[in-house]
Amino acid sequence: MIIQQLLSFKKKLKLKDMALHTPYFDKNDFSYLEKSIKSTFVSTQAGYYIDKFKSKLINITGSKYIVLLNSGSSGIYLGLRTLNIKEKDEVFLPSLNYIASANAVKSLNAIPHFIDSDTKNFGIDIKKLKLYLKKNFKFNKNKTINTKSGNVVSCLIATHVFGMSCNMIELTKLCRKYNIKLIEDASEALGSIYGKKHLGTYGDIGILSFNGNKIITSGAGGAFMTNNYSIFKKADHLSQNAKKIHKWKYEYDDLGYNIKMPNLNAALGFAQIKRIKKYIFNKKKLFKNYLKIFLNNKSIEVVSPESKLSWNFWLVTILLKSNSIKIRDKLISQLNNNKIGARPVWQLNHKIQIYKNCPKMDLSNAEQLEKNIITLPSSAHFLMGNKK
Repeated sequence: MIIQQLLSFKKKLKLKDMALHTPYFDKNDFSYLEKSIKSTFVSTQAGYYIDKFKSKLINITGSKYIVLLNSGSSGIYLGLRTLNIKEKDEVFLPSLNYIASANAVKSLNAIPHFIDSDTKNFGIDIKKLKLYLKKNFKFNKNKTINTKSGNVVSCLIATHVFGMSCNMIELTKLCRKYNIKLIEDASEALGSIYGKKHLGTYGDIGILSFNGNKIITSGAGGAFMTNNYSIFKKADHLSQNAKKIHKWKYEYDDLGYNIKMPNLNAALGFAQIKRIKKYIFNKKKLFKNYLKIFLNNKSIEVVSPESKLSWNFWLVTILLKSNSIKIRDKLISQLNNNKIGARPVWQLNHKIQIYKNCPKMDLSNAEQLEKNIITLPSSAHFLMGNKK
């Protein structure tokens, strides 16, 4: 039934191929790229479009400070560095997550500590985390210590899956209570607002991504957001190879990285972000179409945002009721054979070989979600004259 419903929708949209999420380009994208090339400021870490794109992001998100980067993954790593996460520190993060966060933690010889997800919003299960902290950790000398390992829990990475969110007000309070630094992985959440604040601005640091499959793209790229000037200055410094400021000398004072966004990418990002309201408007219409399509289908649930969230509708998601990875994969395979680009959620991080021995809480919610989540084609251009 699901396959026939989606095939009918694809036919209605007059699409030969419904990819999961592809970018849309118009003449401004090409015009700004051309101007960047002609300026010769293409691969440098400065230029007209760097400033314009950054300014627009600050205006939309409300973040005080932003560093433009080459990817969201770089942003997670940079966030951990700026917060001084140390070897053997434990970092809470959801197992239902893209692998970049766990990789960033491990690369610093810190320890990923996997926590469970909420079955409604796919964010952190705060109620479950509160009980876990109370039972298995002690708070001593302003530090949260794992009573089993003796390690300090220094940071929590909250991922806003598909642009949605857990209760960020409650999570922020919990992190403050236990003196745990908070990084928001808002890679998929540009344009999503929880309560009165843009996602990525509740924690100490927020990360955005502008990869080709995100709501806007700069080709490749990301943004590091913070309201703390000291954190911003350190992030900005490290992202430029930790080079000392000088007109012509090459001197360095720390382990840094060449991970700033080039002006050429910023030109595309700036052109794209001007259309973000249009993208969200069309993606909301697409979401409503999916609600109508599956209105009487009792075998699935279309995931809807909570009332406090103004969602960017990045990826429309359905939940199967079969609780079977085999059934999930069979359906996804059939959809893809019919050129409907459905996908499962990521493999749970704690099941990946290099993370199998990492500490974890009960992950029954994440285990259930992994079996039932399917994301559906959600490109904004489906309802923009069917252009690509």
